[in-house]
Amino acid sequence: LRNMTCFSLSFTLDVPKAPGGIAAFDRVAAMARHFAKELQAELVDDHRTMLTEAALDTIRRQLNVIYSNMALRGLTPGSPLALRVFS
Repeated sequence: LRNMTCFSLSFTLDVPKAPGGIAAFDRVAAMARHFAKELQAELVDDHRTMLTEAALDTIRRQLNVIYSNMALRGLTPGSPLALRVFS
């Protein structure tokens, strides 16, 4: 493995299907930060733009809106109903 080259590593969060809401996002972001540090890499978005803490906060705010809209419709991320609706 030490001699292999990896050009990118992607972390994704299936928002409606992942239980835990913002806490799940925070865990994925922390894991991505850890990998970036250990691999001496940069944390970037899908457009290869640097993901700063401010950018992660923006995403967190956007997710709060999505989770609020889901809650208004009786959908809890990761719940059986959310899994059926977003399958």
